[in-house]
Amino acid sequence: MSFIDQQIKEQRDHNKQTRQNIKTVKALLETKPPIDVLLQQLRNMSNQTLYINNSLTVNTVIMGLITLCIGIIFTSFSIWAISLILFAFCMLLFGYSVYTPSTELNALFDELNNYCLENKYNFKFYSEQDLEQHKHIETNFPLFKLGSQKNNIHFLFNGQWHIQEHTYAYSVFDYQYVNREMVRVAKDKWELKDVQRCLWGIFLENFPVRGISISTQQKKLCRLGVEWQSSDIRFNQSFQQSGIDEFELARFLSPERLLYLEKILHQFSGDFYVHPKTTTLCWICDVDLSQIESDLYQVNTVADLADQLAKIRMPNFEKFADALKHLIIETPRRSSRFRSDIYKVSSSSSYSSNA
Repeated sequence: MSFIDQQIKEQRDHNKQTRQNIKTVKALLETKPPIDVLLQQLRNMSNQTLYINNSLTVNTVIMGLITLCIGIIFTSFSIWAISLILFAFCMLLFGYSVYTPSTELNALFDELNNYCLENKYNFKFYSEQDLEQHKHIETNFPLFKLGSQKNNIHFLFNGQWHIQEHTYAYSVFDYQYVNREMVRVAKDKWELKDVQRCLWGIFLENFPVRGISISTQQKKLCRLGVEWQSSDIRFNQSFQQSGIDEFELARFLSPERLLYLEKILHQFSGDFYVHPKTTTLCWICDVDLSQIESDLYQVNTVADLADQLAKIRMPNFEKFADALKHLIIETPRRSSRFRSDIYKVSSSSSYSSNA
């Protein structure tokens, strides 16, 4: 057996075993075991291979490209240069013929990634069917008009928190918008271009208060009917504050709560808006709440896979969730109902003092 034949056989045998291991892990995942059981069963598979070997393809393509470059450089000098070019193309075709795609393996990693995160944080990633129920929810909030060209919301995952005998359903999303603005392209040259930006946020139902708006910038669209200034000068300088009821504003923006609000609103800078009628909180920030810490796609064996699944986490969402849960706990619910005239104040009301 020649060296090339041996390399082909080794690569094919390796990838055949990897595909078999992929099927075994997928069958295990379909049983939907608890995370600790899943990890233990994966570790029991010991050092079974779980990566696609395309080293022969890589080496052949590199050699083919080098040969092709040499042939092109000397193509006008001899017939041998043309032969080198033809030989290079043959090597590239051969490399492609022995290539094994990693599509199936990457799909498995995606499934495991989602399954472990859903179980760890007790949420569900959205499917296309789930997205239908949230169509046009952004029209209830004045926060999604930053883009002059395009404004798109993509829902990522949803879940529920149970805090002090109350249930808080939430949905995490990203908000992508395109704004047409002047962009500096050279020292003294500016051009009008479409600039795309992305923010992240949460819709949270059943927030303890309603009709509160806190923004890190002066935004007319975020203003509710009652302008407010807290007892903290630094907080007033950093945030635009408004609401629909002075009593609720004074209670929510109390001195003992301002320090914590300032901390979390700086950590997750953006707009904090509680709908005046539905008690649904919409908090948009510039921190990627969907960021995942994982080396899942760098594993070589099934045992490596189990170790990486045990470490997978979403650090930004963890901090954000902890901050919001603490705020909910520290915000007492109002026992009596709002006056009927407060209900009539819409989220797009302007300050009466600035009318």
